[in-house]
This record gives sequence, C-alpha cells and structure tokens, in this order.
Amino acid sequence: MRDDLDFFLIKLLDIAGWVDQDGQHRHNTEENIVEIAEWIFGEKRHKNNSVIEILSQEDRGVLGLYDLLAFRLFCSADRGGDIFNLQRALSKHRDPNAPTTGSVKNIVIEEMREISQKVFQIFKSQYIDNNKNIFDLIDNLSLADLTGEYHEFVKGQIDSGKIENANEVIGALKSRIKSFTIYQIGNSFISSGVGCGYYDVIGKEDKNGIKAEINKYLFDECFNLAKNKKNYEHFLDYLLINFASVFASDHGRDYIPRIDEFTKVLERDRIAEYWKNNNGAIKKLNLPKQDKDIFTGNYKTSYKDDLDEIYKLLDKLVQEIDGEKI
Repeated sequence: MRDDLDFFLIKLLDIAGWVDQDGQHRHNTEENIVEIAEWIFGEKRHKNNSVIEILSQEDRGVLGLYDLLAFRLFCSADRGGDIFNLQRALSKHRDPNAPTTGSVKNIVIEEMREISQKVFQIFKSQYIDNNKNIFDLIDNLSLADLTGEYHEFVKGQIDSGKIENANEVIGALKSRIKSFTIYQIGNSFISSGVGCGYYDVIGKEDKNGIKAEINKYLFDECFNLAKNKKNYEHFLDYLLINFASVFASDHGRDYIPRIDEFTKVLERDRIAEYWKNNNGAIKKLNLPKQDKDIFTGNYKTSYKDDLDEIYKLLDKLVQEIDGEKI
C-alpha cells in the first residue's frame, strides 16, 4: 500500500500548500496557513480541487478509500511529526477558538472533527447509500488492481515461480485493507490518531454517532445473511483477521480471539444479537470442515483450526448478555 504517498502529500501541503503576502512560505500566520485546509476541503481558489475528494474518487474504489483514510490518519496531531502548519489549519478551519496548545487530546479532538465527518460522508455516499458490501469489493480486487503499473512484472515473477507464496501475500494484503479501513472509519479511540467513530455524523457532541452508523451498515448490509449467504463468511473472516496480540496464551500462540479486540469497532450488544439470531444457521454449515485459510501480515488462521474457538467465545458472550438482562 502507498502510505508514503499520503505522507509526502501531507508534507507538501504543510510546507508549500499556502503562501504569505509576499508570495513566500515564511509568515505562517493563521490567516495564511488556512489555505492548507481550503485545499484539503476544496474551497475558494481550490474549489473543485479538493484533496480528499480527489483521493476518494469513486472510480478509485476501495484503494482510493484506503488512501483517504491513511491521509486523514497521518494528519492527526498526536502521531508526532512536524506538520504543525497543516494541523493548525485543520484545527482553526471551522472553529477559530479550537485549541492548538495545551492538552494533546483536546487539540486532536478539535483538529480531526471536520475531516473525520467529511470522510464519513464520502463513505456513506459511496458505500452505505448504494448498499455496497465493502468486503465483497475488497475480496474482488484483482492482482492488476493491487499492483498497478507493476502488474506484468509481478505476474511474470509469479508465473516463473520466483514468487511462490503469492496467494498468501495477496490474502494478507486484502486482510490489511479490510482491518485498516473498518478500524479507521469505525473505532472511537484517541490513541496515535482518533477514529472517525469517535465523532457524530454532524455537530460537536461526540457521542460516537459515526461508530453507531458503521455498526448498522456492517450488520445490516455486510454481515446480513438475508441479503447474501456469503455474508456469514464476511463476519467470521472479520473476526479471524482481528485476533488480539498477546505475550503468552494457554494455546502457546501470539494471537488469540478476544471479544475486547472485536469490540474496538463492533458493538458488544450487536455482536451478541447477531450471533443469537444466526448461530444456528451458521453452525449447520459445518464450516470448521472447510479447507479455508485466512492470512494477515502477522499470523495465519483457518476455519479448521480456529472457528470452533470463535463459536465458543460468541456463545459465551450471548450467555453473558442474557445474564445481564435478568
């Protein structure tokens, strides 16, 4: 993935995405650096040239969405770096009273609100409103999609046997796109970046409204068995690529399934309700007998080795939720 593209684009905007009264990049007053935000959002002389809209043009598909979310993340003031002009410009763009000194957490919350809400609106218009299942789109990415102008070279390396584990590499890359995209758009944490899910769709109450919208989309569209029987695989695959990293476990493994890892994006009650309603249909499919491996950049899981443990964890969650309601 082209994370360096977003990083260098941000650096370019920070250094040269604005000019002072002398046509230089010296006097970085708030009145001068505001142009950075105008370029990002496509305003005034940068109208119809919005950075975030160009990154997320619909014909760029999920890879454009990945670029957009990476760009947004790298703007966050709590990730270190020295892009102070850009961060100040984002902070002050809609709220002149937004803090740019003091508590880093307070700075980040205000800085990232507008761009996060804008990113969600783009996601909503392209995927939620059009009933597009993002997991289907990622699964359907071709080698040509993933390699771009290097496609013929990479294909030749695969055909000649010089690349022997192409399916594993491609699988891990698609898992990365899934986990990064859903985490960035749906989580509500503030830690080396703030998730879009922390904010509401509009306004400043910050009651995690975007996270609620993403959960509705995931469970009503992406995981919904009534829409497509394959959607059960999207649910299970999502859990399998989001195991928790542990120093040691009873299984002697570095990564294990844990509910608190799944609930970084998925709401606990939603998971339990979904499993209570669908576990019978899913278990009848006898999926642990399937020869399906799931690859990530850090570990490999499989239906055969890991689904029974996932089932037990979800069964336990349903029992806990039911017990809490008594």
